[in-house]
Amino acid sequence: MKLSPLSIKELVKYINDDEKKFRYRSGPDIVELFNSIGSQDNYLAIRNAGNSFSRPKYTKEKLIEFNGQHILKNIFEQLVDSRICQNNDELVQELNKILKHDGYQLKKNTEYIYKIIGKNIDDPVQLTSHFEDIERQIINNIKAAKFSIWVCVAWITHRDIANELYKQHKNGINIRVIVNDDELTNNNGCDFTKAGIEYHKISPQNASYKNLMHHKFCIIDFKKILMGSFNWTVRANYNYENIEKIESRDKTEEYAARFIKIIQRSKQK
Repeated sequence: MKLSPLSIKELVKYINDDEKKFRYRSGPDIVELFNSIGSQDNYLAIRNAGNSFSRPKYTKEKLIEFNGQHILKNIFEQLVDSRICQNNDELVQELNKILKHDGYQLKKNTEYIYKIIGKNIDDPVQLTSHFEDIERQIINNIKAAKFSIWVCVAWITHRDIANELYKQHKNGINIRVIVNDDELTNNNGCDFTKAGIEYHKISPQNASYKNLMHHKFCIIDFKKILMGSFNWTVRANYNYENIEKIESRDKTEEYAARFIKIIQRSKQK
């Protein structure tokens, strides 16, 4: 996160908050704030050394020291944390007036927590692997969805998983399903159209999509992907299988784009 000198100058007053409008920070508070992102200062040691402590000067120096580092964004996310900041929505408005000039802004995520977004902000990927109880992992993640579940797997014959999708559909969650159009799906697959769920069967004979639809991924809330060897079938419970949970908005958008492209290709004759 890279800030201009003018932005740094203007941001100092919101970190210190001398007007006590949001949260006033004393000298020790400011030192503690920057220590949380890697500084190693001791407020009492600074004072005992006979050095005067200027809060604005110290804050500006620290912003300059960490300028250009990814971790700097943590400072601003802490400033507007609703657990410690009163009127945090108002503070966000003031900070965004400054940050926008450098290509950043504070914006609420799906948990309604303010996060810095903008240029050169890394999207850290969180990866969790599972080799046991995969069915339970899938169901738990379906239950945890708040907005959307897009499923793209070769076959869905597992009634328990299908029932959880139906329950979330009834709760108003956006459900979209893509499966392979073959004998297994037609004879044993869960027919989601009867439940009013958007349901696409991709035919291997389609002119533009001749190969088997063999993907196995599920996009949840556009921030999480479930993928791996596990087909959503009862038989898969008895195989050696794996599933990965990837938490990354950038990666999720890549899979969402692929999901849409599969549907588009299936409609081409």
